[in-house]
Amino acid sequence: MEQAPGPDAAFDTRLIAVDVDNDPAALRRRHPDRRRVAIVEATAILHYVAGAGGPPFLMGRIVSVLPGSITVPREWRASLEAYQSDRLPDSSPPPMREPRYRVTVEWGSRFEPRVTGVQPLVPAAPR
Repeated sequence: MEQAPGPDAAFDTRLIAVDVDNDPAALRRRHPDRRRVAIVEATAILHYVAGAGGPPFLMGRIVSVLPGSITVPREWRASLEAYQSDRLPDSSPPPMREPRYRVTVEWGSRFEPRVTGVQPLVPAAPR
């Protein structure tokens, strides 16, 4: 099922949890298309919801995707560094702005994510 873009379509993600299992091999057997389904380690929490006028059910949500970092091969570093902000890191989140580039990420056989492509959406500001 596809969802029509909402008002914040530029910030929408194409990552959607479709299945869960403690056995990655079982997940890959159920979802063999490596171009459409990434098997990633994640932490999820489940809540038992007592049915209000209906049967009770479980509701889950992903709270983190592991690992918390992505390998950027040397060939893509310069492309991303061109978009790096000059502001000093601090604890506050950066301001929201339109995306400046699109990154393609693939997961290896040991579930390690790595950048395999960078596509500029707007020109990088001169540094």
